[in-house]
Amino acid sequence: ADELRLCDYSIGPGSKLNLVVKPPEKASPEEPGHRGSLPPFPSIWHSLAQVLARHFSPADTQKVLEQLQKDYERSLRLLSLDDIERLATRLLHPEVADAVEMGFLD
Repeated sequence: ADELRLCDYSIGPGSKLNLVVKPPEKASPEEPGHRGSLPPFPSIWHSLAQVLARHFSPADTQKVLEQLQKDYERSLRLLSLDDIERLATRLLHPEVADAVEMGFLD
């Protein structure tokens, strides 16, 4: 893990990359805020549950919320390294990302 981007390395066509995914460190049960396998930003899920509760029964609210969480986690798992790099570039350098999207740097 360093500050370099993928394009900073001399990775050519046909190169093989090894990706190592470390399991998340398990939090101790005494650790505050630890709630099992909830996704990050629990306040977002809590707020979303409140909005859903206005429109659905409690059982349906729970089902919809669980499906949204599964879809969210699946979307994150499917991100490629290039996707993550593009997202990071857009977040860290919005002026460059805007120019690229408008075709000025192509």
